[in-house]
Amino acid sequence: MKIKMKTLSAGPNGVIRIGQIIDLPDAQAQAFISAGAAEQIQIIIPKPESQKPETETTDKVIRAENTAIQPQPRRGPGRPPKNGTV
Repeated sequence: MKIKMKTLSAGPNGVIRIGQIIDLPDAQAQAFISAGAAEQIQIIIPKPESQKPETETTDKVIRAENTAIQPQPRRGPGRPPKNGTV
């Protein structure tokens, strides 16, 4: 059973943090839920939508000169040289 922790749980088997979603055996998950330390997570699988009719796209064409990567300006002189080196 999948649960979402409301509190921190730490023990010899590890640490479970607040908000963490974990999959535990049903008995252990029920113990956390009944203690108020967790809530059960229900997984909802979306149904596939019926196929929509294809429509023509009217996206604008982007010219290559607009998509070129521009060099970034330097942010400063950089690190000074080490003593004794040029």
